[in-house]
Amino acid sequence: MSVACIDWFLTGGHQDHIHVEIHFEDEAGDPVVGAIVTFEASYDTHDGTGPYVYQTNTSTTLDDAGKNKGEGCVDPTGSGVTRWFCCTGAGKWNGEIPGKRACPAGFFSAEVLSVTPTAGSNLVWDGVTPPNGREFFPSHE
Repeated sequence: MSVACIDWFLTGGHQDHIHVEIHFEDEAGDPVVGAIVTFEASYDTHDGTGPYVYQTNTSTTLDDAGKNKGEGCVDPTGSGVTRWFCCTGAGKWNGEIPGKRACPAGFFSAEVLSVTPTAGSNLVWDGVTPPNGREFFPSHE
C-alpha cells in the first residue's frame, strides 16, 4: 500500500485552522480501509529555528471521502483516508481576533511514521512519504 495523497486545507470562520488528512491506496489503486496510520505534522515559520513537530497523529483509515473530500488531491481515492487533524494545538494568539486561536503562518508538512495493515491483510506499506506540504501565509490564503 502507498500514500495516494496528503491533503492540506483550511477551515474555520476566518480560514485560520490548517488541517491535514492522508489517503492510502493498494497496488491496484483501490482505497485501503482499516489500516492504522501514525504520522507527524510539522510547520516551519522560516525564522531559522524550525521545522517544529506540533503533533503526532494516529488514525485508522476510513471508508469515507474525508473532511476535504480529496479536494487537494490530484486523483482522490474516495475513501481510505485518515481522520483530519488541525494545527490549533500549535496555534498562537491572534491579536486581530481576541480570544481566538489561529495557526501560525509557515510551511506545513507531514511525515508518515508507520502503517499497520488491516488484520488478515497481506498489504505492506511501501515506506514512502511523498513530498508534500503547503505554505500558509499570515492572511491564511
